[in-house]
Amino acid sequence: MLILTNSIKIVIFSVIFLEIFFFFRLLKIIKISYKLNKKIFKIFLIKKSDRFKQKLLFIYSKKIIFSSLKIFSILFILFIVLLLIREYDKLFYNFLVSLKGFVIITIISYIYYLLRRKIIEKL
Repeated sequence: MLILTNSIKIVIFSVIFLEIFFFFRLLKIIKISYKLNKKIFKIFLIKKSDRFKQKLLFIYSKKIIFSSLKIFSILFILFIVLLLIREYDKLFYNFLVSLKGFVIITIISYIYYLLRRKIIEKL
């Protein structure tokens, strides 16, 4: 009975975490931050004035700070959810952080992602 209960909890947990990722567009924010970092490194290769480089660096740095704060906030929310799970059900938390739990969460998340993508395509 415990395994069935953990299975249902893992499905719910996986769906909630993936929906948080999708809702906040975490991967898009990470890609934007990565592209901004690449642009910053390219600034040093530009043969322009230092004042121009400073302005660009300031603009890109501001954007990176905001995207980093967004990423940190989303990860913080996920961490809080994980802490609440730990306080609510220590057995389930121990299962989540185990290797077996990680593998099961990965498989369920992948299946959910594929199903979600097919449903969205039909709409």
